[in-house]
Amino acid sequence: MKKIKQILLILLVMILIVAISGGVNFYLNFANQEFTIDPEIKINPNQVYEVTYWDYPLYFGKEKEYKSFLEEKIIEFERKYPNIKVNYKLLSPSKGRSQLKEQLDLGTPPDIYNAIWGTRLTGSKLQIPVNLLLEDQAIKQYCDLGIESFKNKKNIWGLPQFLMPQVWVANKKNLEKTNLKVAKVQREGWNWREFNKVAREINDSGREKCIIFNADNEQLLVQLLAAANEDFIVAGENSFNYDLNLVFQLLKDLRTQKVFPRSEKKMAKKMLPYFWQKKAGFIAPVNFWLLDSLYQQQQRYPEVELTLLPIPTYSDINELTPVKVTGLLLFRQQEYQGDDHTKAVYKFAQFMNQKQSIYIAKNLKVIPAYLPLQSKWDREVELKLELKKLLLNYSQQGKYLDYNYFSNSNLDLLIKEQY
Repeated sequence: MKKIKQILLILLVMILIVAISGGVNFYLNFANQEFTIDPEIKINPNQVYEVTYWDYPLYFGKEKEYKSFLEEKIIEFERKYPNIKVNYKLLSPSKGRSQLKEQLDLGTPPDIYNAIWGTRLTGSKLQIPVNLLLEDQAIKQYCDLGIESFKNKKNIWGLPQFLMPQVWVANKKNLEKTNLKVAKVQREGWNWREFNKVAREINDSGREKCIIFNADNEQLLVQLLAAANEDFIVAGENSFNYDLNLVFQLLKDLRTQKVFPRSEKKMAKKMLPYFWQKKAGFIAPVNFWLLDSLYQQQQRYPEVELTLLPIPTYSDINELTPVKVTGLLLFRQQEYQGDDHTKAVYKFAQFMNQKQSIYIAKNLKVIPAYLPLQSKWDREVELKLELKKLLLNYSQQGKYLDYNYFSNSNLDLLIKEQY
């Protein structure tokens, strides 16, 4: 009996060893395996695939027009691929990012998410690297900056869509009263000493002449951080590489020179009226929705000659213009629906990326990251030739600027305290 117990104990130990070894091997080989897609997989023509697409109403005041465009393109796509059905959802600009995060935490994100607001996710939970679906030749059809902005190590984590050079708007006629060589700055960039000098000259040129910074826009902090810190990046959800003290010193210097309006607390409200009244030499920051509005309104104010300048840098080394890049992000669900479903998702993402790119580019003057569309943008976008050339040059010579909106940081509040 004792020998039998010993034999049974040995067998039990051996079974445990095999089980543990098998579990470890399973974890190493499967549970922790890098996500892959069978390159030979085909979409089953006899199966119906449902694709979920999350987007935003991209035109304020023209939401119905954009919704109609979206629905027309979905119908066009479904005619081409009758077994792929697309369900779309338009998100609130203020709540969309948190909704995505919630669904990611639940394991049920949308198949495709339009990161128009600059949400940067590279390798987040359940995200699909698009290089598993893009052939090398297809990757070359996107501009290098667009691809690099979504690249993390060996993977590409989104389909690049638009390039948005980060610029400040100036009244060229105000600048003509200063010693600034505008064309040189637009070609080569400039530093904060030059900007401070021009700000003083604008202020000295007449009553209430000033520059205006909108502290209510969080992008001002991002731009100032990027200007003051050569290596400013978002290193993680709550981790930044930055020097806030330097930014605050830059603002303090400008305030000491009295180049802001007298009532600094109300600068945001004065930004547009002062610009069209020729009081503001510079306004910042501006997004492309505001830029598009400025382009359209300029016809009413011929005495104001709108121009675009790069953000000044702190160092004497001329830095490249920061460029925001948007794109479509692809996800899989916790309960994976299969490689063929992922291929169906990619088909719609590729289709929508190109159709949407030229539509948005024409309306907001943003530049498509898809190279075959850039020549069409150049021909068809209604914009002054000088401004069009500036935008193209800034985007072609730019560097990617990132800002992670999933961060819980309240850094944007700090800049408001400096006014």
